[in-house]
Amino acid sequence: MEPMTGFFMNFGLDSIGQKQGESDRIERYRAARTVAAGSIDAADCALLLELLGLEPKDGFTVRDR
Repeated sequence: MEPMTGFFMNFGLDSIGQKQGESDRIERYRAARTVAAGSIDAADCALLLELLGLEPKDGFTVRDR
């Protein structure tokens, strides 16, 4: 099935109705948490996050901040 674009793209929504910025934030959160879980130590985590263009704050929810 092809992704729905036209109508949804005009409103900044993806095919499941989430705002694109929200989808990006969720992906960055999940990526940062995955990196943190697989890191050997804090320095390893910081290096991997930097290589991926992520920041430590990406791994926190609004409630955590």
